[in-house]
Amino acid sequence: MLLVSERMLNMPDSRNRENLVIIIHEIHGVNRHMEYMSTLIGDLGMDVICPNLYPPEASLGESEEDAYKSFFQHVGFQKAAATIKELMEKNRSQYKNIYLVGFSVGATVAWLCSDHSSVKGIFCFYGSRIRDYVHMNPTCPTQLFFSRIEKSFDVNPLLKELEKKENASISFHLFDAPHGFANPYSNTFSQDAFDKSFALLKGALTHATEVVER
Repeated sequence: MLLVSERMLNMPDSRNRENLVIIIHEIHGVNRHMEYMSTLIGDLGMDVICPNLYPPEASLGESEEDAYKSFFQHVGFQKAAATIKELMEKNRSQYKNIYLVGFSVGATVAWLCSDHSSVKGIFCFYGSRIRDYVHMNPTCPTQLFFSRIEKSFDVNPLLKELEKKENASISFHLFDAPHGFANPYSNTFSQDAFDKSFALLKGALTHATEVVER
């Protein structure tokens, strides 16, 4: 299992596994939550890359608002998606399957990569800004994990818009928990929602044929 440090973006050394998972962080960068998820997924027998999308000069500040502003000042969705697509291109010849797992803004970035030819499946945790990109039509199996309790928007209109696509690749999972329910280091963490969502993620990753079929 490989975990990329906060200031480095490395490639796996051995490349001896069939499956690569790229974890896309939320506004707080490569933090303890991302390290925890990288360990859990690595323990499933996957190679894991968790790139830091921020440039060295970026400061996340102390508040949620500061980190949010820093993300859009230094990164943004389009630049982040381009970085992830480039990372997939660099690794596509070395792995049979490449999957994306994104959290919050990282989930929206994963969504923006959902029609790329290299990706075999994406998993999006509470990507509220997906609502700004409903025109995207995933070509790979896509699992969306949403919170019913969102401060910034109502998830139901988004789900209705996505359902109109009648895209069999997209599946929805709603949890009675706040945004951030999958982060055990957050006060919005929900053990029940995390256990259920990770069980779905684990089931898909460890049964590759269920994920890659189109």
